[in-house]
Amino acid sequence: MLRRVRYVTTGQVCYDGSVMLRRVKYVTTGQVCYDGSGMLRRVKCVTTGQVCYDRSGMLRQVRYVTTGQVCYEGLSVLRRVQYVTTGPVCYEGSSMLRLVQYVTTGPVCYVWSSMLRRVQYVTKGPVCYDGSGMLRRVRYVTTGQVCYDGSGMLRRVRYVTTGQVCYEGSSMLRRVRYVTTGQVCYDGSGMLRRVRYVTTGQVCYERSSMLRHVRYVTTGPVCYDWSSMLRRVQYVTTGPVCYEGSSMLRRVQYVTKGPVCYNGSGMLRRVRYVTTGQVCYDGSGMLRGVKCVTTGQVCYDRSGMLRGVECVKTVLMCQDMLSFVGQS
Repeated sequence: MLRRVRYVTTGQVCYDGSVMLRRVKYVTTGQVCYDGSGMLRRVKCVTTGQVCYDRSGMLRQVRYVTTGQVCYEGLSVLRRVQYVTTGPVCYEGSSMLRLVQYVTTGPVCYVWSSMLRRVQYVTKGPVCYDGSGMLRRVRYVTTGQVCYDGSGMLRRVRYVTTGQVCYEGSSMLRRVRYVTTGQVCYDGSGMLRRVRYVTTGQVCYERSSMLRHVRYVTTGPVCYDWSSMLRRVQYVTTGPVCYEGSSMLRRVQYVTKGPVCYNGSGMLRRVRYVTTGQVCYDGSGMLRGVKCVTTGQVCYDRSGMLRGVECVKTVLMCQDMLSFVGQS
């Protein structure tokens, strides 16, 4: 049997005395450690392990559980655990969480009546509840999915960066300035409002299912404004297709990694740089006003030839280089 081993870092199971673990203060990356009657005792820090038991199959005196799975104490419930960062679910009291200030990358945290309380920061978890199944006193929800507050709505959350959908009030978004990598944000009647930056999300709507006051849409797919068209979006970098007006592109200077950009009658306009896209058409299915196409495929203009492209690095060779006559 094992005896007088204080540190068990990457091992599996450690036994001491009667096939149980004793005098082991730190169990970091092991699996399960037992002490006494098959239970764990005097283990202050369990960081990346799985489940730790103490005496009656419960955990005791474990302050930090960072990347483990589930920790129990008392009646299969967690106690005196201040930090639960990357673990899945932590329970305390009646299968609820208590005295846990930070839950960063875990899924769901409950406290008291299956609700979350006294958790200021929930960064990468999915859903956080407080009170009647709603979120409360959570200022920052960065990479989570949906956060509710009060009557199933979001409140006092200024920054929602990589989450999916955020609701507030009547299932709408409010007082959220930055939504970077989320999907869809609604405000008012299912539309987006007061969101200046939507970088990697998909589609953002405002008012009549259209986009407004969003200057930057970088990696999202399609952006609409007003009559299903794009407006006031200067930069669309990695998205596929951007439409404005009659399903066409307007006031978009840079489209870098998207496939095809249309403007007017399904053609490209005022796009200087198309770097990693595929084919760009303008006018009658031809290229116009595009100086540099670096990593795309082939760009044709009118008579099926390349025009106004000064730099073609990784595309196919062009047999006929016409002079630049594209329109700005």
